[in-house]
Amino acid sequence: MTTCRTPDDARRYELIDGILLVSPGPVARHQRAAIRLGTALHLGCPDGFEAFGPFTLRLARDTEVIPDVAVVRVGPDPLPRYRRDVRLVVEVLSLSTRRRDLSLKKQVYADAGIPSYWVVDTEQPSVAGYELLDGAYVLAALISGDESFDTTMPFPIRLVPSSLVSRG
Repeated sequence: MTTCRTPDDARRYELIDGILLVSPGPVARHQRAAIRLGTALHLGCPDGFEAFGPFTLRLARDTEVIPDVAVVRVGPDPLPRYRRDVRLVVEVLSLSTRRRDLSLKKQVYADAGIPSYWVVDTEQPSVAGYELLDGAYVLAALISGDESFDTTMPFPIRLVPSSLVSRG
């Protein structure tokens, strides 16, 4: 595979099945949610795990994606080298990526065998939690507004969707 550099222009460049997908950089509301969620996950991680985001995750020879947040099992090298190290990926929806995050990337992550996939909607503050079952994601929880999102996957944590996007 030939590797090339992408421009340093604040856009996101992802490769799925050999097709280059380009998205505009995230807006403030998106970043706020991703940072808050990443921090909450980081603080809740048990030993041997860390929360990262965004970073380039190579799932196959022709597939490299950039999840907004991910929880990974870490070794000497803190960034995951293998998809088996990834326990959770999170995508924060944006106007420009909504359809891709809800369909294409969801399927790509399922095909890679990643056990948990969360989708954060910042417009109608909500978190949808999917768990991998027989090679496909099934909706395990859908929590919105001021409701608590309590889960044990990938480890016990409680989140409130509205707190991910509120200012201050």
